[in-house]
Amino acid sequence: MKKRLWIEGELYSGKGEGAFFTHLDWVRRQMQEKIGFDPYPGTVNIRVPTEELFFLKQISAEGERLIPPDPQFCEARVMKAKIEGLPAAAVFPAEDVWIYKDSLELMAPTCIRDALKIRDGDIVKVELERSFEPRAVIFDLDGTIIDSFEVYYVGINETFRRVGLTEVSKETVKEVMRLGKNPWEVLMPQNLPDREALVTKCKEIAEELFLPLYRERARLFPEVIPVLEALYEKGLKLALVTSGWEEEGEIRKLLKKGGVLGFLKEIVTRFDVVRQKPAPDPLIECCKRLGVHVWDSVYVGDALADIQMGKAAKAATVGVLTGVGTREDFLREEADAIIEDLSGLISILEVR
Repeated sequence: MKKRLWIEGELYSGKGEGAFFTHLDWVRRQMQEKIGFDPYPGTVNIRVPTEELFFLKQISAEGERLIPPDPQFCEARVMKAKIEGLPAAAVFPAEDVWIYKDSLELMAPTCIRDALKIRDGDIVKVELERSFEPRAVIFDLDGTIIDSFEVYYVGINETFRRVGLTEVSKETVKEVMRLGKNPWEVLMPQNLPDREALVTKCKEIAEELFLPLYRERARLFPEVIPVLEALYEKGLKLALVTSGWEEEGEIRKLLKKGGVLGFLKEIVTRFDVVRQKPAPDPLIECCKRLGVHVWDSVYVGDALADIQMGKAAKAATVGVLTGVGTREDFLREEADAIIEDLSGLISILEVR
């Protein structure tokens, strides 16, 4: 799977070793063959946060190898990149000769400083293209595995009916859910007397209605079982991360009833972490339990918060259009892939 990464750092001048390296015939030839350009003499040095550099070192083995013809030279890995939109390549020398312990070093076909009119101290944005084999696929619940929109639509309108308020349309409910807003704060008229007390009353009624409605109306999407079967047979670790309430074990009951609970190695709910989506904490916790690096996972969800969480955690992200998110939402959030439903994962992950 392909994933784009963004790193920001401070431009600074190196010690000049890059000019020697980029002049070597074998480096120039292999860069043309594997990355597609002849490097401009010298490299671009960007000082990056320690945690970002640690992450980049972890994935550097996925880059193309630059193999020296003579053992007196060190091997390096290179990954396709862009510096403020201009083509480039990140260079990862062998660890024992890595001079700069806080820097990302890049090559480019042109003089980046001249092309972008930048100088030491400027902050630049680097985009890297990563190709990797995921070890885990982690799913959101509502709108991704479970079709539960009717639960929320009916629950909101039944609550409004009981307190004497006008019902709202499906389009309105979906838009509130898409934006991740509190429905009672958004949908209730601002000029109501005792509005705060009414909001509290609505929350109490909704809590009473939720479980019966969830049991009655929530259903697995039809493509879920064959997709999970295919991913499971490929050897991928499968899990679930949801902000939903695991009241009375209801999530597990529904998944067991649908025949998919056995595919999932872990389920992380809002009770397992302090910070919820779009913070990265739920996904990081899930990957910790699975025993995989979060950057070796794919997170699939139907909402803006899902993509934001995945990106914050450095997982690959897939937006699915079976829930509240739109294609425009996922394009704007720069999801790594967008699919109509979960069956689209089969081609993205190259499952046979």
